[in-house]
Amino acid sequence: MPNIFSNADLIFYKEEEEEEEEEEEEEEEEEEEEEEEEEEEEEEEEEEEDIKLCIYFVT
Repeated sequence: MPNIFSNADLIFYKEEEEEEEEEEEEEEEEEEEEEEEEEEEEEEEEEEEDIKLCIYFVT
C-alpha cells in the first residue's frame, strides 16, 4: 500500500496534535487554579463564620 502522506503533511499533523495537547493542558491548569481559588474562598468564609460565632459567644 503506497504512502499517501508526504513528510510535510505528517509534520503538519504532528504540530496540530501538539498544539491541541498544549491547549488541553492549559485548560486543565486553568480549571485547577479556579478550583483552588474556590477552595480558598470557602476556607476564608468558614474562618469568618467561626470568628463571628466566637465573638457572639464571648459577648
